[in-house]
Amino acid sequence: MLVLVCPPLPALAEGLHVSLATGDSYPPYTDEDLPYGGFATRVVMRAFQVAGVRVDSVVWRPWNRVGVMTQELAVDAAFPYIVTPERQEQFLFSKPIFKKVDSGWQWSGNGRRIVDLDDPSAVEGLTFCLPFDFAAPDSIRKLLLENRITLQRAADLTGCFSMLHVGRVDVTLAGREQAAESIAAIGLSADAFQKSNLTAEIEGRLIVGKDHPQAAEIIAAFNEGLERFEATTEYAELMVRFRLIDAPFHSLLD
Repeated sequence: MLVLVCPPLPALAEGLHVSLATGDSYPPYTDEDLPYGGFATRVVMRAFQVAGVRVDSVVWRPWNRVGVMTQELAVDAAFPYIVTPERQEQFLFSKPIFKKVDSGWQWSGNGRRIVDLDDPSAVEGLTFCLPFDFAAPDSIRKLLLENRITLQRAADLTGCFSMLHVGRVDVTLAGREQAAESIAAIGLSADAFQKSNLTAEIEGRLIVGKDHPQAAEIIAAFNEGLERFEATTEYAELMVRFRLIDAPFHSLLD
């Protein structure tokens, strides 16, 4: 199979090199146990490579430390993060590394209503759980600002599912693979939880602190490299490998 190769872009990123940070246990996007460290990790590394940027290091830290490290310039960039008004005051954001739709999850045994955003009475007073440094997407943020729901934080998604199990919270947000990993980690079967009709669109991006002297240059180089890498067969194969799309062609992974 023909694999498109992207030459680097030395004119855009000559002499540029970066250190990166990300968090763990966010399959299939960032996870130390996955090939390449996950889909997003591989895409970020290849996008910088295509852009002619040398990646000096990638460190894995708790999610509540990754953003702080980036803001304090302990690393040059971090991923994946969604855009929020608060973060826009502190960081520059790249084009999306990935787009996905998360679902709301509830414990099947607690007898609570399935969340319906179109019915105000269904969400009134519910408690949502998100891990520390996981920003609430727009649909949840709106409910929080209207004081219709409350937010409880946990160390990670496994903690959120644990709190669902014991009834301390009503809903958490997760993709299919993140939910499956978290449920398995607390020793329960998947049918102990159910997806609600609540959904949230998520766009994971690279961030660079606004105080970084090369912030604009890093983002511009990454965006150019990402755009070129996404046009390759290698990128399409990567999407298939991490089951983000069905194979539209005979895959080298078959």
